[in-house]
Amino acid sequence: MKLKTLLLYRNRYLYIALSLTVLILVLNSFLYLVILFPLGFYLYQNHSDLIKIIVFVLVIYLVSLLLFNSSEIVAQDTYKIKVIDDLKIDEYTSFKGKINSNYIKVYFDEEISIKPGDILVVKGELETPSKSTIPNTFDYNNYLKSQGIKHTIFAKDVQYNSSSFSLYIIPYYIEKYINKYLPMSGDYVKTFILADKTDVNTEVKDQINETGISHLFAVSGLHIAMIVVALEFIFKKINIKKTNIENTIMAILLTYIVVTSFSPSVTRASIMYVLLVMNKRFKLEFSTLDILSIIMISLLIFRPYYYFNTGFLLSFLVTFTILLSKNILGNNTKINQLFLISFIAFLVTIPIILKINYQINLLTLVLNIIFLMYVSYIVLPLSYIAFFFPFFEKLILKVPEIA
Repeated sequence: MKLKTLLLYRNRYLYIALSLTVLILVLNSFLYLVILFPLGFYLYQNHSDLIKIIVFVLVIYLVSLLLFNSSEIVAQDTYKIKVIDDLKIDEYTSFKGKINSNYIKVYFDEEISIKPGDILVVKGELETPSKSTIPNTFDYNNYLKSQGIKHTIFAKDVQYNSSSFSLYIIPYYIEKYINKYLPMSGDYVKTFILADKTDVNTEVKDQINETGISHLFAVSGLHIAMIVVALEFIFKKINIKKTNIENTIMAILLTYIVVTSFSPSVTRASIMYVLLVMNKRFKLEFSTLDILSIIMISLLIFRPYYYFNTGFLLSFLVTFTILLSKNILGNNTKINQLFLISFIAFLVTIPIILKINYQINLLTLVLNIIFLMYVSYIVLPLSYIAFFFPFFEKLILKVPEIA
């Protein structure tokens, strides 16, 4: 689609994103038709010129959905699988792999040494995970779909075949570096550097979830913004031109997307920064809501079941809500804005938090503000300092006790 065509719909991409959201809701439950018809009527009455582009986007999404659902892996005795990421090696082995253009989850009950890019010959039975039959419980099938995976293999035998380059080798070696040089605080450093909470103590993780502040212990848009501010400050101090600063930061953020294995919140925040810079540089005059909507639409077309990913939902829901609340936030002091943002984020995420934790902590609102300052100005910076200068590791060893 030509840029000139895209410019015609400036300041209204939110309606396209909303239409796609409603379509997804309807596909999951026909009860949402009660929203679809009023929305369609409103758009026809007030934005009739948007109908064509909305239909185009919805058709593209449905085609993407159809292609994903119709793609199948032919059952065989053995499979040649390329290791992608999500490696878990601890008495057993599991990883996300790829067979031709199809992703797959592999489990093996032995510990083997593998890395992203390795091509393995796997013997095992191909399975399609069944959907959860108990309402409001974890649905493993949907979880896999959010990662672009339809099938699993429980391997009986795994043999190394060859190796090829993979972008995911970057976070793999960074994790190896953290494990080697930060043995005592590596679990927290990985949380804020790699967006990987796997190694955090289960008891601590449960406490964080119960207090409703788990989003603060993940690499979020806020953390990306702080990284950008810090980089801008450093580059300005050494007298680098603004254009070069922006280009360097864009390159760093795009690399960081790979480092975090394409974490939804990091992907959203990083691409948003890039598009905002391009928007300003070329005077395209897209609104911030336009850019956020375009990113959401693009990601859903690329991965049609991405909405099953909790990080994706929370990242876009909170960001959309804050942007739509800018008139409320604008006339307040920074302290009041911080409280209001925390309160708004708390309100809009209640349904998702309830679905995940089955409970809401009434202290979350206050704890959000306290821990926001603590995590953003103490834990996050110390994690980066320890990462680049491991001899400072002792600085963050008190994190588990405070969290």
